[in-house]
Amino acid sequence: MPIPIRACLPFALLALVACSPKQPDAAAAPSPAMTPAAPSASMAIASADDKKCTTEPRTDPNDKRPRCGGMGGATVPATRAYSIGVAGMGTTTSGDDCVAKPYDVCDIDKPFSTEFCGLTLTHTPASRTGGTFEVQLTAAGVDYKQSGTYTLSGPENRLTATYATAEMCAHTGGQALCVPQPARTTTWTRISDCKAAP
Repeated sequence: MPIPIRACLPFALLALVACSPKQPDAAAAPSPAMTPAAPSASMAIASADDKKCTTEPRTDPNDKRPRCGGMGGATVPATRAYSIGVAGMGTTTSGDDCVAKPYDVCDIDKPFSTEFCGLTLTHTPASRTGGTFEVQLTAAGVDYKQSGTYTLSGPENRLTATYATAEMCAHTGGQALCVPQPARTTTWTRISDCKAAP
């Protein structure tokens, strides 16, 4: 009596499994794609650099240290303190000699003014390279006014300020007398310790 096919089917499947080529054991030998790669030398260097990062704000343009926690773009602009030369800018209010001396400004990126020889000189910066200025003086009942622009050039540690003025005007008795003025230059020297009031 022949064996029914249904009864032989389980044995045939067992025979196929036993005779098929052996597959590698997934648990015993993980595939290369699943094996974590050893850290490369560049990754080790990056990890060492991460330890050298700082959370301090960047106040010095020469500070090249990396910033931790995504602070790479955080920069605190340093204030620019200078000793301002006023040679050629002084005047006299009488027949007395007037000596104009340099004065300190703790931040030239903000408006500042000074008084010397009886006049007041005010600077109003428009950018890091210049702005407008105004000179006011009252002597012997006459009001003198001069205004124009100033431009800064040269290296940061020693700037040259060039003052361009249309004219100097004297106002008295409801009348004005204006005289053209030549461009003048002064030297601004960077200082690290500012004594002037900010």
